[in-house]
Amino acid sequence: MAQKFFPQKVKLVISIIYQNKALCEKVIPMLETQFSPLDFKSEVYSFSSFSVYYDEEMGNNLQRIFVTFSDLVSQDALAHIKSKTDLLEREFIQKGRRTINIDPGILTLKNFVLATHKDYTHRIYLHDGVYADLTLVYTNRSFQSLPWTYPDYGSPTLIQLFNTLRENYKERVLP
Repeated sequence: MAQKFFPQKVKLVISIIYQNKALCEKVIPMLETQFSPLDFKSEVYSFSSFSVYYDEEMGNNLQRIFVTFSDLVSQDALAHIKSKTDLLEREFIQKGRRTINIDPGILTLKNFVLATHKDYTHRIYLHDGVYADLTLVYTNRSFQSLPWTYPDYGSPTLIQLFNTLRENYKERVLP
């Protein structure tokens, strides 16, 4: 019988897509209450320059930031974290539409995995309607996109961001 191996804790990364900056700034402390104090907040990126996917629901000229937290999380907590962020999104629904999109993912030394409710051939079911989407893999000293990676996550700007987040995480977990 093979011996069980339990992976080290990982970095929680949350993407926040929004139109209203004040709402985003209101949500961040709520995320800190749920998970732990922030240890990183990215610059603001244009989401709308990559996709119009959320425009009908949330409006146009959408912005995005990424935040990370001081506490590391267990890899198997991803579905539970997605459920928490879904509840927070629901607090700000107006006229049946989301006003903010909060997407959690976990960063390891080897990959970045997003949580999603959408099933697809490359996604692995976790529980409670949540799937794990392998979004980026680390190889040849950088994160690399995959054929199914969302275009924004595969952009040079976000690849560099995730490489930086990985280096910070690596300093923390490796002696």
